[in-house]
Amino acid sequence: MFESWSAHFNEVKEAVERFEKMEYSGREIFFDVHSIENIFDFYVDKLQFNKAERIIEIGIRQHPGANNLRIKQAIIFIENGKLAKASAQLEELLLIEKSNPEIYLNLGYIYLRQGENKRGLRIFEEGLKYAFNNEEELLLDVALYTNQFKEFNATINMLSSRYQQIQTNENLLFELAYALDQEGKDKEAYQVYQDLLDLNPFSDNGWYNTGISHVKMGNLEKANEAFDFCIAINPEHTQAYFNKGNSLAQLGRYHDALDSYLECISYDIQQSRCLHYIADCWNQLGNSGNAVKFY
Repeated sequence: MFESWSAHFNEVKEAVERFEKMEYSGREIFFDVHSIENIFDFYVDKLQFNKAERIIEIGIRQHPGANNLRIKQAIIFIENGKLAKASAQLEELLLIEKSNPEIYLNLGYIYLRQGENKRGLRIFEEGLKYAFNNEEELLLDVALYTNQFKEFNATINMLSSRYQQIQTNENLLFELAYALDQEGKDKEAYQVYQDLLDLNPFSDNGWYNTGISHVKMGNLEKANEAFDFCIAINPEHTQAYFNKGNSLAQLGRYHDALDSYLECISYDIQQSRCLHYIADCWNQLGNSGNAVKFY
């Protein structure tokens, strides 16, 4: 969350190398809190949680009063499935550092995992009050969690109410459009994708999802145009070929649909659905021999 270790790579690299040398030698050396946080974030980003846990253990032993390290220790508890232990630690820290948004973020995530969704959503909203200059980064973390746990209306309410603020943030627009799509709000999702494409006309997934929105709204020709833009940007976007094939088949353009399906399986032979739809196309074209082959 917030500033990535990669933003100050040389500083982090030096700290990580010191840690690795310490582990090799077996002799503990001193790290300041900032270095420990950098090392921890580096290993979490690499999904090397055992090393992240090790540096936090060292850090808390060397700096027992550093609350930031205890927050990161709670993240390790979460990763290890110790949700009750993590929530107890974060709730205790919240009494000390009421304005730390990272505590709210992790605590809200725990509540969602425990099925306490209303409680989780409340704690997210409370945490956003303290985000200040980092609000968009916190919004993205929260939106990823609310969408992950299918709280799509929460995502929509949270991001729609801040639309003027987030309309230049591609990632947040994707999360909002996804939530709208999941709630069946096709026209609203389509409009968000248009704003996203105004921001980044070369977003292959932006064009792909625009195509999906057109399909849902029954605009098959426009859907095909959107899929073509997606493919022009990313010629290996297999789902664009697949969904274009579906649209063409619905329009009765079976020869063109065959071309799209064949392109799809040329990039991803595991697309077994394509084989079934190719067979259907041959069937529609009256070629039962080819249809049987693909069935």
